[in-house]
Amino acid sequence: MKDQVGVECEGKDLFEDPAFPSDDASVVSDGSTPIGGLRGALTWLRPQEICEAPALFPGDTNSAQPKQGLLGDCWFLCACSFLVKNKHLLEKVMPPDQPQWGDSRYRGSFQFCFWQQGLWTEVVIDDRLPCVQASLCFSQCQSPTVFWVALLEKAYAKLHGSYEQLWAGQVSEAVVDVTGGLAERWSLGDSGLEVEQRPEQDSDQVRGRRRLDLRHLSSLKDQCAISCSTHRGSEGAAEVGQYHAMTVMGWQDVRTVSGSKVLLLRIRNPWGRSCWGGTWTQGQAPFCGGEGESSRHVLMKNLFSSQLADGEFWLDETEFRSQFEDITVGYPSSVEGHLKSIYTDGQWDSTYFQGSWAEGRTAGGSRNFRSHFQNPHFPFTVCDDSATSSGTVVRINLHQKRPETDLHPIGFHVYKDVSLALRLPPGSYSVVPSTYQPDCPADFTLSVARRVARKVVKSQERLGRTIQEICHISVMQSRTVAAPLMSAHLPTPPGM
Repeated sequence: MKDQVGVECEGKDLFEDPAFPSDDASVVSDGSTPIGGLRGALTWLRPQEICEAPALFPGDTNSAQPKQGLLGDCWFLCACSFLVKNKHLLEKVMPPDQPQWGDSRYRGSFQFCFWQQGLWTEVVIDDRLPCVQASLCFSQCQSPTVFWVALLEKAYAKLHGSYEQLWAGQVSEAVVDVTGGLAERWSLGDSGLEVEQRPEQDSDQVRGRRRLDLRHLSSLKDQCAISCSTHRGSEGAAEVGQYHAMTVMGWQDVRTVSGSKVLLLRIRNPWGRSCWGGTWTQGQAPFCGGEGESSRHVLMKNLFSSQLADGEFWLDETEFRSQFEDITVGYPSSVEGHLKSIYTDGQWDSTYFQGSWAEGRTAGGSRNFRSHFQNPHFPFTVCDDSATSSGTVVRINLHQKRPETDLHPIGFHVYKDVSLALRLPPGSYSVVPSTYQPDCPADFTLSVARRVARKVVKSQERLGRTIQEICHISVMQSRTVAAPLMSAHLPTPPGM
């Protein structure tokens, strides 16, 4: 691609990407989403044709924040918000010192990198962007003169085949793609359930769900990507929207007029506009105490108002739990590129395996089928016995490459990624990835990350044992096998 860019730009001609042309085919794949109606209505403009002084990235973070357009890719924009506050990750995805508008070296092309199948994959695009009536129709920055989000979104769309392929997805998928790290997702449902324990197990080895303590997340907010999502349908949509993802920007403890302590969360909606009218919005109680409002609460109200950027709002923990169904947390990465643990001090040592399910040979299906052990096997060894006493030491992630058609079920649900964090005693194991049904061909990447103690790294890990991921896979140890399927929730086919 680089060579082609050079050829196209000879004589200062601006690059036009033949692999992702500026036409409807790059926007709409099958017309199954609302943007199918944009066929024939789009014009493609370069940033200097949209505004007088375009910039790739601004000097202040508020202007750089992503703002959602007509495309339903809030899941991707939540990951973009994380890049805004992590310069070393942003520069990995968007290499610095690229010639911009007004630079004599500018040729109309930009380079981006995404983590795919265990490797950083380069994507080069031209800077022609889809517009309606001379305005960007998809994602943009909060400032209309800043274009890093629109260009990154175009590169991500090219990677997936079209803009329409970005309609709906998992935040964890996007976080991994732009950080090269790990992401975990926890359900907020049934958060009050008591933890079940087997008598023979120690207090760290648990079954069931634990209550998610949001205060433990607050210490990680500057290092991790933290997002919250709602999955309500249109019949039960709340003010925050249906099937929508937002970013957790901050935490603050306050005291109400009665003196009680309340944990507030600052949430950013990628719509970039106000959407919430709950208790802690300006003009609502307990901000306003009427004629007798104290100076302290006037000060609090002014403080909260000054902290909010466009699209941000405050809500307390009770409101948060009632409005959102799950939280996604991306693992922090050091400037040197070391992936940190969010459970304990230390780093992760990851190994990646490339594989595929081939029909009739290695696509054996789930454990409900006799052909299950035709699936690929990937061995690994747990050696560090001392690490098991401090929490999770092994994390397994199965990543299905996006095909031209629908993704195959690789667990209980149809996800691009299936992952599991677990504690294993020393021994030899083998991971057996599979689709649910046999003979479903697909490519995949399997990563096995083992936590290693690195005393030189001071990780601010606070989640620890207060959170247990709700996974859709199980690991079975018969000295040889760990299989990513939850058999208790998968029906057995008739006659098996």
